Formats: sequence, C-alpha cells, structure tokens
Amino acid sequence: MFKRVKIQIKSINKTLVVSGVCALLFLPRVSIAQEDLTVLAGIGVPFMHVYVADKGGLFSAEGLNVSVKMSTTGKVAVDGLVAGAGVMAVSGAFPAISAAATAPIQIVTPVASGDGSISLVVVPEINDASDLKGKRFGFQIGTDAHLFFIRYIEQQGLMESDVEVRNLPAEGLVSAFARGDLDAVVTWEPITTEALGVVEGAKVIADRGVSPYFIPISMRKDFIESNPEGAQKLMRALVAAQDIITNDIDRAIAYTAEAANIEEDFIVNSLDAFDFTMVISEDLYQYVDAMANFMVLIGVNKEKGDARQIVNAEVMKAVAPENVK
Repeated sequence: MFKRVKIQIKSINKTLVVSGVCALLFLPRVSIAQEDLTVLAGIGVPFMHVYVADKGGLFSAEGLNVSVKMSTTGKVAVDGLVAGAGVMAVSGAFPAISAAATAPIQIVTPVASGDGSISLVVVPEINDASDLKGKRFGFQIGTDAHLFFIRYIEQQGLMESDVEVRNLPAEGLVSAFARGDLDAVVTWEPITTEALGVVEGAKVIADRGVSPYFIPISMRKDFIESNPEGAQKLMRALVAAQDIITNDIDRAIAYTAEAANIEEDFIVNSLDAFDFTMVISEDLYQYVDAMANFMVLIGVNKEKGDARQIVNAEVMKAVAPENVK
C-alpha cells in the first residue's frame, strides 16, 4: 500500500527556494490574505492526515493559516470543537459520533479504519478473561477505549458489574497502573507501550478482533454552512495529505514524528493497524448507525441521531467526488 521513498529534506528545500526565487523574478508582487483557522487533534498515529497537512504546508497551499492545537486525546479535541475552540477536529469514532448525535458538528470524512489500535494491558497475575472478575479496570469513559471495554466484556460472557471500573483521563492511566491502583488498563498507543513499561511482567491480552473502528474528521456545522469554501480548502489539504501517506510514507512518518513527538520506529511498527483511506461508503454509514444506537443502549446519549445527518458527504463531494461511493 505504501511506497517507502527516502527523501532528503534539505535538498528538496533548496530546490524549492531556488524555484521560488526564479518565479518571483517574473511574477508581479501580490499580497495574499490567509484565512486563520484552528484545527484540534489528538495525539496518535491514526491522526496522521492532520499532521501531514500541517507540517507539509498543505493548509498554507490552500491559502489557510491553520493553527493545530494538540490534546492528549481525541475526545478532548471533540469537546473543544463542540465548545467552539476550533472548526475541525480529528478523533476516535466514539467521541465524534456521540457528539454529532446531539451537538452541531458533523463527520465529513474518515481518514483511517482498522482493528487493533486499542489494547487491554493487564498485570502479570491475569492471564485471560477468567481472571478478570473483581479486577480494577481503568479507562476514559466516552472514548474508543470505553467501547472496547464494553465489547470485550460482552465477548467474554461477563457483565460490567463483574469488574470495578475507574474513569480516569488517558494521561493518568500509566501512573495509576504503576502505583498498583489498577489491574487492567484499556488504552491506545503510545500509552499502551508506556503502561507495559511501568509494571514488570505486564502484558496485552486483547487487541484485535474486539472493536473495529473508523477514525473521523469532524467539522462544526455552522462553519460548513457559513464558509463552504474554507471547509473545502481544509478537505483539499487532507486529500493532498492522503496522497503523501500513500505514495511517500517516509515523508508522512517524518511529519507525524515531528508534530506528535512520536518516535519514527514506533510509527513504522504501528502502520499495519490502520488503513489510511478517505472514502465515504455505505460501510461508514452502517458503522455510524450501529455506534449511535449502541451509545443510546449504554446510556451515553439519550438521542440516537441519524447517520445520514451525522455524516455530511457534501464537502468531500465538492473536493473529491470519486471518494464518495
């Protein structure tokens, strides 16, 4: 899927500078006004499109002055989007769909899908699901880890009442695990690796096959309606980022490492967990509908919401209609 192409940033930059200088000799001087926008992003490999668009100058190429605000989790990014702290956010599916069912935001595209990005890390004494009764689980409620936990418990024939659940922010899970306050942690990378490193003998007993997912991009509905051109510019930058991810993965890895402060080797080892594609398909609508229904059943939302309203395909249709199936 990926074409690994070694790049020499310094040489490319020099070429661009020379080309730019030559172009300026023959073009009239003009002042280009840039539109200031804030984009909110969680920290993690599946949010790569936003990092690449930012560090690769793709937002700027669309005439946008984008400030990317990083947060520990995608849920924080979505909460900020709902509060008006930005116009676009990238997150896990759980917080995005939950918010879009009741708040004025919409999912405009997936940027990744896959299975295995969430893991159940346990202390050495736990070997399988039969050892889980009465154990203390830590995760952040309202995130994809929450969904993973519920589906895993159901798969194992357990009930939530069989274990003790502690709602902790993602940034507090590792320290709680290290102190012995938790027997099990449900989380994502890089927190999974950190948790494995603070308790000797800790291990992952579940990841793939529990909770497949989509990684969505969300936008404020009022932004899409009042500034469709701005929304389309953001989408074009993401589509251009997709091209870099597909055809020049080394460059995408370098941008992701710089933006999210993640080791390049870790990013490389994580790529197999994701399918980086921006296609709005019937599979996406079915997934959103099932997730929205699930959130009502577990009491996260009172209203289900309509998948065809939660997902707004019009921005993608205007930019890359071939990506809308």
